[in-house]
Amino acid sequence: MSLACENTKRNKPPILAIENFYYMASIGIKRIYSYRHRCMGALIEKRFVIATSQCLSKVDVNAVRLGYARNVEGNVKKVHLHPKFSRYARDNSYVGLVELENELLYSANLYPICLCTSPTIPLKDAYIYYAYYDETSKLSAGQIRSRIVAYKNCLTLGESHLSNLICTENDNGTTIDMYTASNGPIVLLANGINDKDRLIAVDSKSENRDASYFSHQIISVYDNLDFIENIVWKGE
Repeated sequence: MSLACENTKRNKPPILAIENFYYMASIGIKRIYSYRHRCMGALIEKRFVIATSQCLSKVDVNAVRLGYARNVEGNVKKVHLHPKFSRYARDNSYVGLVELENELLYSANLYPICLCTSPTIPLKDAYIYYAYYDETSKLSAGQIRSRIVAYKNCLTLGESHLSNLICTENDNGTTIDMYTASNGPIVLLANGINDKDRLIAVDSKSENRDASYFSHQIISVYDNLDFIENIVWKGE
């Protein structure tokens, strides 16, 4: 597999936390005088954006706006839904892909996020971050940063610890309301073990378990790798 992110480097480190969202994508419907946001996604290659099959199946999207300021735009060529996806299923953990008509030009403010290719998410010195949005839900307004902890801190009576559940501890005093909505792409921060920031989830549903801990049911990138590779890097 050829990971596009491996060959890209920032010209300089981000000054503001918001600039960490160089890979963020708003997928939507463009008209002559308007644009309507429909799904959150992440750029993973010059012509591909990843999102959830659930969201992409709801409407015929035709445009993508990229970068934390949404100032780069691309037209949609094709939407690829996961072959196992069913809009009638109660729970759906499948990703989808948006293929663009033309390749994007990378810059210091726009380049792809690396994918997590490990079946396990580390607990030691592991942090995740994801965006929260302005009142229009279209522009990233800042980042939420959380420390991953053992799931026993989130476990409730009768609940099983499944592979698509992670537990995090509030790390920066962010209000509870910002944790409980659909979060969009979740990224594992680089550390001594993990050399690059890596996308671990395309989306999640979060639940506050007490004042400090939050349970996240994630749509895992690793669990969908075969589908992603067969479309994005087919033949490489």
